[in-house]
Amino acid sequence: MKTQRVEYGSLYVLCVAAGLLMLLAERSAIPAEPDNRSAAKRPSTQEPKSMPSWKDVESAGAKYFEALPNYESGDIVSQGQVKPLLDQLAKAGWKVSDSAELLGQVSADDEFLVGQLRSKNGRKFMRKLGGSSEQYDRLRRLSETKGGERTVADILKLPNGNDVLAALVESKAGKDISRQLSKGPRTRNFNKPTDYVYTQKEVMSRLEESYRRDAGAR
Repeated sequence: MKTQRVEYGSLYVLCVAAGLLMLLAERSAIPAEPDNRSAAKRPSTQEPKSMPSWKDVESAGAKYFEALPNYESGDIVSQGQVKPLLDQLAKAGWKVSDSAELLGQVSADDEFLVGQLRSKNGRKFMRKLGGSSEQYDRLRRLSETKGGERTVADILKLPNGNDVLAALVESKAGKDISRQLSKGPRTRNFNKPTDYVYTQKEVMSRLEESYRRDAGAR
C-alpha cells in the first residue's frame, strides 16, 4: 500500500507539473501589451535643431564662399560649389525645402560656359565683368547658337572681349543683332532671361526667398 501511495503521489506531482508547464506555454504565447505609459513619459534624446537666423545664414554663406579655392566674389558658381553650402545649412538646422529646384538654376560643373570662364583667359575676362548676371546670361545664349561655342571662346581670348560683349548687350547695333537672332527658329529665346543663378550674390538672394518661405511654414 505504501508503494502504491508513493506511485500515486509521484503521478499527482507529474500531472501538476505538466499542467503548470502547459499554462506557462500558453501565457508565453500571448504577446505582452506594450507599456505605452513608460514610452510616453520617456523624453526624446534627439530634439530637432532650431532654424538658424537669416543673419547666421548670411554669415555662413559669406564664410563658405570666401574659403573656396581660386574664387573671387562675382565669379560664376556651379552646382558643385553650391550643394556643400546647402548641406552645411541643413546640419545647422535649416534644410532648404526647394534645394533641388535651386540647384537646377545653377550651372552644372561640366557645362561649356563654366569650363571656359574657369580657363586662364576666362578668369581674366570674368573678373572684368564684375559679376554681371546679364552678361553671363548673354554668353550662355550665345554659346547655344550655331557655332556659338567657338564665338564665345574667341571673345574670351580678345584683349577687349569685355567691350565686345558689352556692345552686344548695350549698343544699338548689338541690340539689333539680338533681335535678329531672336527671330530664328533655334535662337528665338535669345533675348529672354534664362533664369539661371550665376553668382554668390544671386545664390544668397535666392536662398533668402527660400528662407522667408520656410521660416513662415514653421
